[in-house]
Amino acid sequence: EREFIISPTFASTVMSTMGYGVGSDARANARKPFDWMLDDQYHNLQVLAVYYQWFQDAFDKLPKDGREMPWRTLCENDKPELTALPDKMDDFYTPMQRYCVIRALRSDRIMHASSNFVAKVLGKKYAGEIPLDLPGVLRQSTPQTPIMLLYTSESDLAETLFVEFAAKKQESCQVVYMSSGSAQEERRARRAVTKAAEEGQWLLLHNAHNAVHFLLTLDTILQERKLPADSTFRLWLSAQPHPNLPIRLLQNSIKGVVDTPVMM
Repeated sequence: EREFIISPTFASTVMSTMGYGVGSDARANARKPFDWMLDDQYHNLQVLAVYYQWFQDAFDKLPKDGREMPWRTLCENDKPELTALPDKMDDFYTPMQRYCVIRALRSDRIMHASSNFVAKVLGKKYAGEIPLDLPGVLRQSTPQTPIMLLYTSESDLAETLFVEFAAKKQESCQVVYMSSGSAQEERRARRAVTKAAEEGQWLLLHNAHNAVHFLLTLDTILQERKLPADSTFRLWLSAQPHPNLPIRLLQNSIKGVVDTPVMM
């Protein structure tokens, strides 16, 4: 069944090589019963019926009266992975078998079906996105250890999380926007770091990947401050992953990903 999840064609090749499917010519040559069903969908169902005994009864019943609407509903639903299978198959199919049926009919929903399968078998905590633990990140940080919020597209989310978390912790905060990496911008950022360190503030250098040259000097700037361990100063950086981000900064910082979950 795992071969079928990877690819019905791959499953057909593997199973036929192993000698499965003998005597299933009638199912392999059966005509598609519904005009609206795509050829690929029906072919995938044929592969299931030819090589997997548990689906043969459902396949044989496809052309019979009263079966068309449940199958059409499953095929055309926006969320087929949440739709009941025809003929109450959910009552006796295993999660993997249900997964295979959805794979056969709606390969465009394979990621969502995969998430549902994992949640059903292992539990929901293994299927959902792990939220960024900002309190945990903060506990690991020190005045000399920057906190880096990495994102791929949602820069506004990084800033929002920073501002809201600072408010929740009742910490004074400031955001400095990095856009050009110019000498003037670097001087402004350096002054902001100095001021925040002296006043025990939180400072976010937003879109820090735009100022790689300044980031190269950041470790030296922080070490020069000689801040006490109990200082409330924290330096936060938001940045897109970039090949030119300083390795030393990546190694020494506390990192978290702030993008919105893609699914579920």
